[in-house]
Amino acid sequence: MDDEGLNVARALEETIQREAAEAEAANPPDNPPDSWVRKNVKSYPGAEKQQLPHPVPAPMSVGDVLSRRRSCRSFSGEAVPLTALASALGSALLTRGDALSRPYPSAGARWPVETYVIARNVEGLAEGAYHYDAADHMLARVNASISAESLAQCFRVQEFGPLPQAVAVATATFTRSWARWGIRGSRFAYQEAGAAIMALDLASIAAGLDTVWLGGFDDVLLSEILGLDWSQDSETPVLGLGIGRAVPE
Repeated sequence: MDDEGLNVARALEETIQREAAEAEAANPPDNPPDSWVRKNVKSYPGAEKQQLPHPVPAPMSVGDVLSRRRSCRSFSGEAVPLTALASALGSALLTRGDALSRPYPSAGARWPVETYVIARNVEGLAEGAYHYDAADHMLARVNASISAESLAQCFRVQEFGPLPQAVAVATATFTRSWARWGIRGSRFAYQEAGAAIMALDLASIAAGLDTVWLGGFDDVLLSEILGLDWSQDSETPVLGLGIGRAVPE
């Protein structure tokens, strides 16, 4: 990462810590405030939406999935089936019941993590950036015009050739955690993002796909691609996962 990228990352981290400290939670009250019990979900009412196919149960055991997990750095030009991507998203992230529980943990059930999908070559899915609705198992298109050049520039520090057919991005809306945990909430949000991406990683492998973790990216450019607004939502990208088909060995 160049000096400009490091300076942007440092400035963002300083902002996160400063605003977290200002939101420091007081001693737990007898009656929890609404911000502690609110079911945090994000929606895009006016966006073009696409219902996803129902997740298909994985044909392999947990042990088999773990034994196959490795970082793919050479993706092919083969399109990813929408059914496989939908199975991965649904198995790893879909909410369960009215309590909006998910397959991964969240400190205090604040659910600060949202997931987006940047589709480049997915059968039955137009190119663009989508927000994954974990309650209704659908994608809402938030950006219809993403060039391969801008995406490559965003992840230029990664060591792979052709970009993966899809990129999932976990973002953190820090205010959801700060409301209850104060400055400690930032750490919980990072932990949850890791848990969500790990779940999606394993679910993708179970669906027959290949993956690579994407921890290095241009924060500002990726936020623009996903349409994030820090000043409004305190939401920023935290971790990515490349999903696709590897070049045959």
